[in-house]
Amino acid sequence: LVESAKEAGARLYDVITSPEKLQVGGRTADKVRLFGRLLGELSPALELPARGALELVISRSGLRAMYAGQADVDSTPGANLDELVSAASVFQEEYPDATVLDWLEQTALISDIDGVRGDTDAVTLMTLHAAKGLEFDRVYLIGIEDGLLPFRRRDDDSNDEEEERRLLFVGMTRARRQLTLSRARYRMTRGITERTTRSPFLDELPRDEVEWTVPEVSTGSGERALGRARLPDDITEWTVGTLVRHPRHGLGQVLSLQRGAKRTHADVQFKDGSRRSWVLEFAQLERVDFDDIG
Repeated sequence: LVESAKEAGARLYDVITSPEKLQVGGRTADKVRLFGRLLGELSPALELPARGALELVISRSGLRAMYAGQADVDSTPGANLDELVSAASVFQEEYPDATVLDWLEQTALISDIDGVRGDTDAVTLMTLHAAKGLEFDRVYLIGIEDGLLPFRRRDDDSNDEEEERRLLFVGMTRARRQLTLSRARYRMTRGITERTTRSPFLDELPRDEVEWTVPEVSTGSGERALGRARLPDDITEWTVGTLVRHPRHGLGQVLSLQRGAKRTHADVQFKDGSRRSWVLEFAQLERVDFDDIG
């Protein structure tokens, strides 16, 4: 297909959607035609929010049906699809007006970090397996939860817990000066936020040699931690012209405010000139006073 597109001086998409231009026939042409039809059905996904677009592609492409037939529901390909949807869900909650292309662009920017040299002043992100043989002044191990470390699959008794313990030991011994182990109390898996259980490995640490801390995180009534919709506490004071602040976009001003039966929408223009629409129940916006602007 690529060679045919080059010879014809056409886009690959045009060649796929017009297989009659190819010097092929029979079953090959039929397969190309079906693939072209699938691409046409998926084209609306470009304008959908990240999660909706992914679910459409996974469903129409047949990936979901293919992995659903596997006996192991936690098989790597199927689990990866679920985690991809979860990642898109998190992005969609933070940027409700963004499309799947915005999400892919952000993902590509994050991936660029992989090219940072080891001698640069930056945080190095890696797996436990990749850390073997390396040392750092400070090491942060995250996700020390039952099900992640040790990793467990449903209805699978073959997990090698001793090997998982050795793997954690490898990570812990990478630290020269300071080691931090952390876990999340809630984690989104397959698009569903669930409460987690601490790893049993944590109970094996010498308690008198570890500084145990629980960060104080204000979550209001706790609804935000569970991923439920919640308006700002001072929403009654919000009007057109209200100054707001977003952790990523900075200072902005409310241009319009529409209160619906289930959701409250706001258009905000930020200091850099960009204008964005938000669902306030999910947006990380906070009202600020003129006196608070530095």
